[in-house]
Amino acid sequence: MPALPFTLSENQQSQLLWLAAKAIESAVDSAQHWRPPEIPSAAWLQEYACCFVTLHKAEQLRGCIGGLSAIQPLWQDLIEHAYDAAFRDPRFAPVGRDELSELTLEVSVLSPLVACLAEDYQALCHQLRPNIDGVLLQQGARRAVFLPQVWHQLPSADQFLRALLQKGGWPADGWPEQIKVSTFEVASCQSALMQALTASDIDLPG
Repeated sequence: MPALPFTLSENQQSQLLWLAAKAIESAVDSAQHWRPPEIPSAAWLQEYACCFVTLHKAEQLRGCIGGLSAIQPLWQDLIEHAYDAAFRDPRFAPVGRDELSELTLEVSVLSPLVACLAEDYQALCHQLRPNIDGVLLQQGARRAVFLPQVWHQLPSADQFLRALLQKGGWPADGWPEQIKVSTFEVASCQSALMQALTASDIDLPG
């Protein structure tokens, strides 16, 4: 898959959503990780990339897990994070079968991280691109990340960054010394979870 900016074709979106939905639906009773009967053969799914999987129920967050380092093929990263979003997000109880019909599934494929070299907080606020940039804050072992989708709830850069600081456990009214800032973009797609399982006329594994 080329570096962002890139777009996902309808077929690619359907494949991503089907793989994520299948990983969740197949594990909801057994609590066992699902793997496709055959490794997906599409070259773009074999490329090393990272993603986030987000679940919503009645428009409220129900789980969100992802990675920031491309350490494995995209298809494998996807099914692992789909499982974790449904069953291992520490903020929520594991998803039950009776919830599947109520869940909306979103997959976000990340671009490589880019270090942000803004001189100070105000410069950073001006540099960020609302609705485009995801942001990672890191200071030693502590880190916090917001996907670009969070801009919909926090439309100003100051709101966005203050909330991200708070998420990471930093004071929201200051700017920590030696904090590192990285940005990234995403290509995303979403669907009702059960609808994603009914995909047809796409190149599905196995």
